[in-house]
Amino acid sequence: MEPPQFNEELSKYPPRPADNDQGADTQVQTNYSRVELLKKGLYVYRVSIANKDTDGSEVNDTTVRKEIFLNARASSDLTTRHIYFDGKDYAYAAKSLFKDRDEMVVSAECHVPDLCLFEVRVRMLRRYEAKVLERYCAGDTRVPDSYVQGFMFALDAIVRSCPKPQLVEVGGRFLSDHRMVATPWGYDVWWEYRLTMRPGRGALFVNIGAKSVPVINVTDLAELSRLFFEKRAAMLHRKKKPTALEIADWAVFEPAIRGLSIVHREETLVVTGLSTVSASEVTVEGESLASHYQRLYGQDIGDPSMPCAMADKRAVPLSHCLLPRDKRQILGVVGAWQRDDFLRISAVGPEHRHSVLAHGMRILAGEGSPELRAFGIQISPTLERVEARVFDPPRIMLRQGQETKPVVMREGGWEMGGLRVVSSSQLRSWSVLVFGHQQGMPPALLRTFVNQYVKICVQLGIDVQQTMPPVKYATAWNDIEQTLGEARALAQGPQCQLVLCVLPFNSVSLYGEIKRVAMTLIGVQTQCVQASHVRSHNPKLLTSVALKMNVKLGGFTGDLHSGDLPGMQEHATMIIAAD
Repeated sequence: MEPPQFNEELSKYPPRPADNDQGADTQVQTNYSRVELLKKGLYVYRVSIANKDTDGSEVNDTTVRKEIFLNARASSDLTTRHIYFDGKDYAYAAKSLFKDRDEMVVSAECHVPDLCLFEVRVRMLRRYEAKVLERYCAGDTRVPDSYVQGFMFALDAIVRSCPKPQLVEVGGRFLSDHRMVATPWGYDVWWEYRLTMRPGRGALFVNIGAKSVPVINVTDLAELSRLFFEKRAAMLHRKKKPTALEIADWAVFEPAIRGLSIVHREETLVVTGLSTVSASEVTVEGESLASHYQRLYGQDIGDPSMPCAMADKRAVPLSHCLLPRDKRQILGVVGAWQRDDFLRISAVGPEHRHSVLAHGMRILAGEGSPELRAFGIQISPTLERVEARVFDPPRIMLRQGQETKPVVMREGGWEMGGLRVVSSSQLRSWSVLVFGHQQGMPPALLRTFVNQYVKICVQLGIDVQQTMPPVKYATAWNDIEQTLGEARALAQGPQCQLVLCVLPFNSVSLYGEIKRVAMTLIGVQTQCVQASHVRSHNPKLLTSVALKMNVKLGGFTGDLHSGDLPGMQEHATMIIAAD
């Protein structure tokens, strides 16, 4: 088949708002750096490893496969070549491993655990050329996307595999404590870096991301559990102290510590779970655990109402489960409240995040890395900056009587000043769903908020026919579909238009689940507000909530002023917002 002809017009990138001369000059700091490929190409090989001493079946364990491949290299002429094997299916090399053939078979021995003989088969899969990638970045549409995707996959594997001695290995993950966020809740926030190659306009780039990871900072499981439950009580507005917990309450803590290493009497053990009874009920060969510890060690077992950690089929009191001082460990994040709290704590500001990313790029760019040099990959340690424009806030045309008047956003809010939306909706049937107890959100306080909200809606021209909707309190969140369904059924009228959800805190996971269920399973519009905003009922916030509701119910807020944001009204334009 004849290859498609190069079309220069098709290879042109679409114009961006930054290409015009409106607004003010600025620069945007990015999270990517420029990459140069100093060698001609990259060779990719498929690797299969079979056990010759058994039934010839394929070896699947990644660690074992890497060890066998290393032994195969040492027993062949591959020892002089720089190769990266991912431990799965692929090996990568900057030069061809063999000439005049497509495949090589090598035998190698390995203890797994007994000494066995393995057959390592290396087959040429594909060669990627740097000059073809350069053509693609220059806009040559004749280069297939599949070719570039395969090239990026190979480069990703190589860059991520390079040794990073400046990072700390924690649970098989490489982390950095640069600009870590210290917390009083039993853990600190460290950073896990990840690189991703991508072709860009005129060049190859590598993106860097920093994922927050909770690294434990206390010395024993008893202290960790105390902090865990104190934070949980604060987040869920509960008064129950860890010392008053029932044994069933500890089920939420167990996943957070499962798999942790502990030191007990100078012996290292791995936690597999928690006992199903309190420490006061645990026995060792007919003897109570408390008596057993006094007799053998002359020590008590701490709080007897707590469960024990199960490790190596033994019950160990939590106060005796010491965490190794020379080994960092990751705390398991369990439950919506803990995920939300962790996301809130790790949501650092722009300067902090840029510092973390810039530090990571300097490390991961491989300052003098022989591995990257061997593959001819040169990564700039400096994050790129791009030119951009800052536009003045656009004017929105709103209704004033029979005419329209422009409004400008000030300090993140709309100064309506008695203006109304261009097209209003009708709110005939709705209900309020409070995620929490009446003690935390008294009905009188909720009525005050609803009255203020309805008043704002009327001022904006939104027709609210039901001024006091029914209210449902939900103390259990394990079945959002049932809870939302019950709240919808409470609404008066033939069809519920909206469920106003009051969230106890800024819960990303709870919010996401509400939206997923409402939009895909139940079919009802929802509007979420935090309990703290209900207590303050700030007019600006109520205005923002009312405008969102109006659009969700089919209304229309206003028109963009014809003279603002040049070019965006004449052409199809995608606007990406971040707050």
